[in-house]
Amino acid sequence: VNTGYLMSTWAPEVRANIDRNEVEQWAKDCQWQSLVIHERKAGTQFDDEGWVSFTAYFSQQGQNQAHSEHSYFIRIDKRWHFVDGETIATPKPGRNDPCPCGSGKKYKRCCG
Repeated sequence: VNTGYLMSTWAPEVRANIDRNEVEQWAKDCQWQSLVIHERKAGTQFDDEGWVSFTAYFSQQGQNQAHSEHSYFIRIDKRWHFVDGETIATPKPGRNDPCPCGSGKKYKRCCG
């Protein structure tokens, strides 16, 4: 993970409260599997703010995990910046559902 780029995507007031070393260590500990965008409100080229609901699938210390969030972004100088997010409950897939990691296998035969 390019930590410098990641940090540049946060709004300045958010970035001021972030410990870069913690972000780097966290990023090293995670293996990202997939990102699913569920919904976007506003956030077009004509907007200055927008909201995105997503689920990120990753593995950390050998454990498959999912993080779902509804995030708020603002545009500063033609670039989108993360301002705040609210974690939302991630429903666990059914045994016969496709695995959310993107492998193409059933959940029970992959990450389940």
